[in-house]
Amino acid sequence: MNQSSFAPGRIELLGHSGNFDQNLVLSAAINLGVKACGCARPDERIILSSSGHHDATYFGEPMFLEPKHNWADYPFGVAKVLALSGYRIHGFDFHYESTLPSGLGLCSSSAFEVATIILLSKIFDLDIPPAEIARICRIAEREFISINSRMHDHAASIFGKHDYLMLVDDRRESVVHMPAGADLAILILSVKGTSLRHTGSFQSTSHSDDDVLAGMGFLRQGDIESFGRLMTNSCREPSGSQELDTLRSLATATKGIYGARLTNGAAGGAVIALADVRQSKDASKHILSKYASLTSQKAVSHHCMISSGAVSGAVPAKAARSNPREACLALS
Repeated sequence: MNQSSFAPGRIELLGHSGNFDQNLVLSAAINLGVKACGCARPDERIILSSSGHHDATYFGEPMFLEPKHNWADYPFGVAKVLALSGYRIHGFDFHYESTLPSGLGLCSSSAFEVATIILLSKIFDLDIPPAEIARICRIAEREFISINSRMHDHAASIFGKHDYLMLVDDRRESVVHMPAGADLAILILSVKGTSLRHTGSFQSTSHSDDDVLAGMGFLRQGDIESFGRLMTNSCREPSGSQELDTLRSLATATKGIYGARLTNGAAGGAVIALADVRQSKDASKHILSKYASLTSQKAVSHHCMISSGAVSGAVPAKAARSNPREACLALS
């Protein structure tokens, strides 16, 4: 029988944005993410499929997996580290569907990994503590994919809580939840084809850990307006992308937007705007319209909510009789 899992992407409201010298990040899970559906196989064959990607297969013990240098390395890496950590798994057939726009700094790779390990724990009846899930995903990225991964990369996808922000301390490897309220929305603004000149100028300053702590203070006081201003001021310099700088300026000047900052990503990144949910849709339309009139270019907005971390469950009966690809699409 096919099972399913879902792992959300994440946003960073304060801290990080490419600055690995700091320890604190204030982030949140969002309701966009990666769905995985699949089942165990009776043999040692691993079959992976995903819309928009070529299928990937492997036959043999998972501990002997080697990188293929494509999208499948994320689930393959998790499977290998899981096996090397002493968890007993064998062949499986998984299909993935993602609602996360790639390359915008929303941690789609982490969502792939977390969705994989949650689904593996389900079909092989593995008891894996959340902190162990984070550790396995970090090792997979560092040793299998050669990415400098830290606690915050997977924390929101695993530990996210509905309507809560998360203070992640990379040095102590700890997570603290802070209520954000149900009246907030997230706008992810981007321009297709945007190219950031990665000079590092858009990163948070060396005092960004202090910014994160100050932001926590505003949250405790319920002062979302001061929090939004701090969020905007945490990225004080031009990004190197005229498109994103324009979007950020438009967002911060728009009614209903508390604050906006840049996020780093492989496709150039995006602008993350914190909005009043009652005004967020009108704010999004205004920003896109204003940007088009100023630049004759089309910007894109994704409307998100602060969401819960990874979940798993059985596929509905009709989908459970299908193959993993059809089962995953049935959940859309």
